[in-house]
Amino acid sequence: MINSRLSRRFGLSVLPFIVLFTMLSRLLPQVAAQQVSSDQVYVDPTMWSGVLLLQSGLMAADAELQQVDRELLSAALSWNGRGVLLVTDPATNAALDRAGDLADHESKVTRLSSAKWRELLDDADAVKNWGASAAIWIDTDRVGAAAILNLESAAHQRLVKCIEGVLAKGGFVRISGDLRWLGTDRVRNRTTLLANCSIQQSSDDEAAEDVAADAACVHLKLLDRMRCVLAKRQLVNLTKGQSLSVTLGATEHYAAPLTQSLKERQLIDWVQWQRALLERQQPIYPDTDRVKHVLAGGSLVIGGGGGMPEDVWKRFVDLAGGENARIVILPTAVEDPSAEPGFEARVMKQAGAEHIVMLPQIARDDVEEAAFLKELDRATGVWFGGGRQWRFVDAYWGTAAWPQLLEVCKRGGVIGGSSAGATIQGDLLIRGAPSGNQIMIADGYRRGLGLLPGVAIDQHFAQRSRFKELENCLAPYPSICGVGIDEQTALVVTGADRCEVLGVGSAWLYPSYEVSESNKADSASRAAMRQEFKSGSVFEFNAH
Repeated sequence: MINSRLSRRFGLSVLPFIVLFTMLSRLLPQVAAQQVSSDQVYVDPTMWSGVLLLQSGLMAADAELQQVDRELLSAALSWNGRGVLLVTDPATNAALDRAGDLADHESKVTRLSSAKWRELLDDADAVKNWGASAAIWIDTDRVGAAAILNLESAAHQRLVKCIEGVLAKGGFVRISGDLRWLGTDRVRNRTTLLANCSIQQSSDDEAAEDVAADAACVHLKLLDRMRCVLAKRQLVNLTKGQSLSVTLGATEHYAAPLTQSLKERQLIDWVQWQRALLERQQPIYPDTDRVKHVLAGGSLVIGGGGGMPEDVWKRFVDLAGGENARIVILPTAVEDPSAEPGFEARVMKQAGAEHIVMLPQIARDDVEEAAFLKELDRATGVWFGGGRQWRFVDAYWGTAAWPQLLEVCKRGGVIGGSSAGATIQGDLLIRGAPSGNQIMIADGYRRGLGLLPGVAIDQHFAQRSRFKELENCLAPYPSICGVGIDEQTALVVTGADRCEVLGVGSAWLYPSYEVSESNKADSASRAAMRQEFKSGSVFEFNAH
């Protein structure tokens, strides 16, 4: 009943936290960034199994939102037999009591006054018990937020661990009032819940200047009575008639801030914005300089999706060493890699391979384990499966696995893949947005493996009539060479840049070029330069 009422109120797909209380989905990540090299930073997309709801200002004045609050609390109380911790002011307590929703669950409710609860943070055992709750509701006024920010490190960490404990167990956390204590505290160099984030609750010019000046945070602008939810990689605006804004400040490389305004029920991918934040600390990509599109070694098999013919599989296995090949399959691009049936392994065995290992691991600790890295180090061939290419970036970018993958080609091995597994081999990542593959270039997901420098790869090309999309995408970037590959077709790259087309369809080439009077940086020039290479054709990237 709760789920159906909330679905009618907000729509079927907008609030993933509806499914929380039926335990049908994994939800929001806490995103933490750790630098591992000068040009790659790891962003952790690990999921919380709970939901975080934020409201600027205290308890909702809107009757409909009050009802939603009560329904969420009631659901939390009914779920898994765990209790609820309320840290509220007297007015909020009275409003909840008048609603009558908590009367049947009073034995499960722990009430603490927002005026005194911070004193209890010194009691480690009490805080540990709070972390076992099904839900936590915290109201913090400006004084309360300041007190949290001024907590000693031990008490501050107990509070953070308490909230994280509830979220980690699939619980519901609602925090209202002054929210500024939730983000990164630059003064004390510590984070509460939201790493690399600041929350702006003022519309004055001084606050706007702070946003423009701080390029190290994602800035959320939540004015009074606005609310949002963080769930399943998504930040969703729940405020009627008002827009929530998300901003990345100007950097050394990006002169203007990047702002997106979210209307009611609109959402963004939170992990993508964290990645975009870090991306903007690096030089802009693509730049205007043309590069040679050559392999550093080894070979590539780039499949256009839709199923590969036998001669493509045979070529991949032969390039990997035939019966002596050591092949690693990465099914990472699907939602649940561990559930992949292993079709690629079967056809590769039929093509002559004997040693094949599937590595479905995606968590950083797992892909950096010695056993995982050892398989990559010994591999003569690596196959990237189909799905969504951003999942490869989430799993490997900034980890010890990424350079190991590049080394496969450098030592003479072969890397192959189809569909998403084709696109990830390029340099400029096409259709890499987590929010949908109709977005051609996504901030935060601009880079692939770069096995072919300065090349962007698209797939399912003629079958899905993707000509215009790729031409429009490449128009501002004449330094990028574009490749489109049809289904049941593969482009095999050997030597420095020798390309052979296998299969039943064609490969389509959009050469990089210097801008001139006759060749402008526009889609019309791109379309005019398009070349088709049918099955059996051989060409060189840098000869066009």
